[in-house]
Formats: sequence, C-alpha cells, structure tokens
Amino acid sequence: VEDCVPEEWTDYCRGATSDELEVHASMLVTARADGPEMIPLYDMVNHRNGHWYNCQHDRNIKKEHFSLVTNRRVEQGEEFYLPYNTCTICGSRVDEWGTIELFQDYGFVEPFPQRYIFPSVRLKFALDEKKSGHKPETAEMNADDENESDGLVFKWYVPPSQKGLDFLQTETERLQKVGKMKDELKLNVNGEQAILESEWNACWMLHHAMLFAFQAAIEHAPADSVEVWIMRSNAWYKDRSDIEPPNRFYLWRI
Repeated sequence: VEDCVPEEWTDYCRGATSDELEVHASMLVTARADGPEMIPLYDMVNHRNGHWYNCQHDRNIKKEHFSLVTNRRVEQGEEFYLPYNTCTICGSRVDEWGTIELFQDYGFVEPFPQRYIFPSVRLKFALDEKKSGHKPETAEMNADDENESDGLVFKWYVPPSQKGLDFLQTETERLQKVGKMKDELKLNVNGEQAILESEWNACWMLHHAMLFAFQAAIEHAPADSVEVWIMRSNAWYKDRSDIEPPNRFYLWRI
C-alpha cells in the first residue's frame, strides 16, 4: 500500500506526504474504499472467492443507493465474504486480478481458491479446494494439514506455451534461492530487522503460496501449445470454461 502513496496521494491528489495523518488516511482509502467511497461496516467484510462467496453489491444504475445482499442461503453464524476481484462491480479485476495483485493492494495472501495471472507470458491458472461430493475427472493434490478440505484441484484457464513453462521454471528456481536467504534478508546492513514482523510474515506467506502453485503448475502442465499466442490480446485471459467443451481448460489430474 505504501507504494501507492507517491502515485495516488502525492501526485494525483497533491497531498502533503510530510503530514503523517494525511498519509495514513490515504492508505486507508487505498486498502478499504470501494472506489471513492468509504462505507462503515461494509469495509469489514473479508475477501474470499469460490463457495465462500455469499454476498454481493446491489446498486442501481443512478447509484442512488449502496447495499449488500446475499447471493445464496447464509446459515446462522456464517461469516459474510465478498471477493475483492470477482465481485459484481469489480470491472476488469474479474479477469485480470489474482492472488499477487490482491497482496499488492491489500497486504494479505488470499486463502483458496487462488489465481495466478502473468500477461507477459500469457499464463493463467488457479488452485481450489476440492469439496466432498465434488466429482470431476480428478485425483486430489495433497495439501498441508492446515488446509481444511478434501484436497486441491488445479485449473488452467488457457493451455500454457513453452515460453510460459520456461517462465514458471525460472521463477521457481528464483523463489527457491530466495527461500535459502530468509534469515539473511530479515536484517539490514546494521544487523537490525528491516521491516515489521507482520509484513515480514506476510511476504513469506506469499512466497510459499507462489512456490507451491508454480511447482504444481510445472508438475501437472499439459503439453505446451502455441494456442494462447494465437488468441486476441484482450481475450486470452478471460475464463471461457462455460463456452468451451467440458473441462477444455481443466487439468484435474493432480
């Protein structure tokens, strides 16, 4: 969020970065506002996609009111969840924002399902929990014990190219090297902790999530294809699972 301060607050809003209160307010807007609006209680609804997604915006065309309604039956005691990237008013985020982009703007690593999107190499894939009674043509991927599910399933939105697979291999090796430097990176040149403990832990949560996802993608990738580079530049990343043949972009065998 701090990276947004120079661009959105200092330049766009012409704020005074020397005023700590103004900077703090701008960061709250970046992390919590829905567009230009700060809405009490609404900004307390946490993010989650998949079957956890149980409430959505209800807004008329003239924007005369703002309300949140459930989109399925919500049981007593169940928490409300609203996805920050696939909501009904999320616009281009629906297709273009994944786990990394959410971390960049909100500072947390989303629980499953997770999406990874890399436009430069045209890669888009996802990991999701497999629930009881869900019977695709699949085998489960073993997850850590902390993941309370029946395993994980992997989804390709588009078939990967060799360029994309090479990217995943390179990034996996880089992440592995960074992991070996964990203790060293925690300290600055004076031997002091460089960042807040909470931020440090969040960064490593993202590191572990990316490494796990990249390794799964490499291990279970289909044969490389040039198909993704034939697609239009504004269409390759869209989820076309509903209009393609069944499981066209799914790789269930994990």
